[in-house]
Amino acid sequence: MNAFYYETDPENSYYVLHLLHIFVLEDTGRTPGLAPFCVFEILEKLLLSTTWADEVPIYAFKMLAAMNPYCNQMESSGLRNVVQKLCDYINMLLLATGFADNVTRIVAATDCMLSWILASQWIFSEPECLKLVLRTLGINLLRIDRGDDSLALGKGQNSAKNLRKIHASVKGKKKNSVPPNQKTPSTLKEVSEIGKGGALS
Repeated sequence: MNAFYYETDPENSYYVLHLLHIFVLEDTGRTPGLAPFCVFEILEKLLLSTTWADEVPIYAFKMLAAMNPYCNQMESSGLRNVVQKLCDYINMLLLATGFADNVTRIVAATDCMLSWILASQWIFSEPECLKLVLRTLGINLLRIDRGDDSLALGKGQNSAKNLRKIHASVKGKKKNSVPPNQKTPSTLKEVSEIGKGGALS
């Protein structure tokens, strides 16, 4: 996981992701919290690495969608965090200039987000998260339909300011972040607690 987090070369990041995916699928039966832990770490890196070539984030989103069945012990609060981070990523790209260049990533992130939402009925008990998803999808569809850069999240004149605010809030988080109010796990038992949505003391 550290190799992926600190890697800056897109090609190397792609291969590290591939190896991480294989490891998670093989080991998740013995370590239930491994898949959720990797999901949050990958999402954090995606939010900080928006300049990658398309193949890296697209593969990452496919990987995140594939990990969903292995996160069945995650509570609704954990699922909410996953979807909120995906919405942050989509909104960040919707606010960025050069919208046409970001469409592929936006579609991949949206597909991934929907796979986490449609896996169960949890989102109906999280009304604020549901509103965020609907707002994100609405802006998403409107921008793709218009096919231009004239629409921003919120007021047009504030789009650049809003983008900087989102990016700054992400960068301000701990590099080795896991779900809120948790420290980095050091044992397999602690990793398993993350998978259940529990906090580490």
